Amino acid sequence: NPYDYDAQLSYLYHLRNVEGVTLSELRKQREQFNSLFPFAENLWMEWLEDELSSEIDTVQLSSEDIVTKTNYCIRLCQRAINEYYVPSIWAVYLDLLSSSDNSEEYIRSKYKESIERVGRSFFLSDDIWKLYVDWEKNELEKRKAFQLKFSIPSHGLSTFWDTYVNWEKNDIEKDNLRNIYMETMKTLQPVIGQFETQLSNESVTV
Repeated sequence: NPYDYDAQLSYLYHLRNVEGVTLSELRKQREQFNSLFPFAENLWMEWLEDELSSEIDTVQLSSEDIVTKTNYCIRLCQRAINEYYVPSIWAVYLDLLSSSDNSEEYIRSKYKESIERVGRSFFLSDDIWKLYVDWEKNELEKRKAFQLKFSIPSHGLSTFWDTYVNWEKNDIEKDNLRNIYMETMKTLQPVIGQFETQLSNESVTV
């Protein structure tokens, strides 16, 4: 029964572990499965992992549509982020875009889109932000990215401040962004305190 999700999932995992199964066969099964059901994050990540780890450089989608492995995986990521707004898939997508032949403007627009969609997750967004500030070479745009980052509370905010201080050469700009950073850190203190109390209580319980 193709409309039985559990059966589809079991068959996919069975096929993935069959010795000698081809990537094309796996791809066909996944396409059929995904045409009926949205994929969870782990299914998208496994698909991308299989494609990216293959030694095949091109993917033939039809008799007239042959694309590079990178471009095919970019297409997969675009499908995936339309189903789930999760940082892990966005991170793969942005990493692929950064090494693609897309224009700098287009890639920057996708980084900014990723920040809008998943850049406010307290624990999970830092990888996205790191990709963004590492990729950005335009001084003004990079500073804007740091400024926005410092206005958003996150688990690794202090690490980004250290990165910014080592990069910034303009003392006036550094002072301006320090004020934003310090204000955001103030809002983090109660959260950090609660987290440390919870860890302490768990240690006592154990």
